[in-house]
Amino acid sequence: MRHCLSALSVFLLLVLSAFPALAGGPAMLAFFPNYNQSAVVKHGPHCWNQISSMPAGRQVACGLPALVKNSTGNYTVTVANAAPFPTSVVDSGYQVYVQTVGGTANCFDTGLSSDAAFKLTSNIRCVTPSGSDVDANFAWYYRADSLDHPQTIFHSQDHGYATVDGTGAIRANESFNPIAPGFITSSRLATGRYTVAFGYMNPQDGNYLPDPDFNVNNVIASKTCVGDNTSACRRAVCIPYAWTLGTATIRDTTVEVRCYDRNDGQARDTNFRVFVGEEAHTSQAASDGDHAYLGEQFGWISWPGNNTTNMCYAAGSFRYRHQHEGPADNPYTLPVSVCKPSTGIYDVFFTNLFYTEDKTIPIVSSRGTGGVFCNVESIDCGGVDCTGATDPRITVKCYNRSGSPINTAFNMSMAYPQWW
Repeated sequence: MRHCLSALSVFLLLVLSAFPALAGGPAMLAFFPNYNQSAVVKHGPHCWNQISSMPAGRQVACGLPALVKNSTGNYTVTVANAAPFPTSVVDSGYQVYVQTVGGTANCFDTGLSSDAAFKLTSNIRCVTPSGSDVDANFAWYYRADSLDHPQTIFHSQDHGYATVDGTGAIRANESFNPIAPGFITSSRLATGRYTVAFGYMNPQDGNYLPDPDFNVNNVIASKTCVGDNTSACRRAVCIPYAWTLGTATIRDTTVEVRCYDRNDGQARDTNFRVFVGEEAHTSQAASDGDHAYLGEQFGWISWPGNNTTNMCYAAGSFRYRHQHEGPADNPYTLPVSVCKPSTGIYDVFFTNLFYTEDKTIPIVSSRGTGGVFCNVESIDCGGVDCTGATDPRITVKCYNRSGSPINTAFNMSMAYPQWW
């Protein structure tokens, strides 16, 4: 997504828009599971790229992500040859998501850089609801996209993401919309209130859309403190407050994001990242035929928050999608159920399989206002060696700004990449 385009660039983008299947992908991705480290069967960190599709001088594999704890609540992940791709006039972008797993801590990124050798460095910080440093478990996920350097498989035309500063300005080099011409705009409506519009993103432009509930309803927002070292940013929480899907006449999909200070619950201006899509946040649901399944299993749910009774809920009570292997595989979507055992706790069951307990990539966003936040409480594959008879479960737990459980709406996206 670029704001200023030459006439030639605009022409090229319009040509691309006439041939949506030509949009490239998927992303280079990396993952570090700093959770479930005592599991009997573990897979560990991973980075995936296509060597032949990398830029000149970088045509080697990216390295395994390495985690270092620097001090209480402060961590660094480094990945060799995983720097973002060169900025493209067509489109390029990158994102980092940090998801706390277990407890009331809030883990987020505070720095993202790369050196002359293209090594990526991501800084992570975990704090209590009041903003004090605390050790915590988390899942770290990174993706880098470029239509100039597609990593083997074509992208589905059904997703986009953006990083937005607290002023409302888009960070263009961190934002991506593969639907040509790929425009993304944002604006600050008031303190802590923003709209982000993904140009030309509507269900008619997507692939594999027989069910209108899917469309592009996987919407995730999270704050980032890259560029903001204040204690207020550490306490902040950002949510996808509402979204409107583009139509054949109103072409853009628009997301309203709101950010709050967990100290007093008041709105505050905060840097944030937002993802919107039909698949999970990897947006890579097919295999490359080389035993590197970039999204062999993925799913998401949009929990409405009005189901407050402690019971189990089936499809029809919430919007969801759950897919195994390629998007066109049958059944098109697998069952998802949610059991609510007590206030603010939601056990999300994904029918079928996980293979290990440390390879799921989750992101969850509260949709409650005033500083309400949600974490992934636990990830359980359903058996000691992940071959149990029960369905895999991701437990989401939501809290008010002081850390007490609360019922609320939330969105969760998960991917289970099957690399070998």
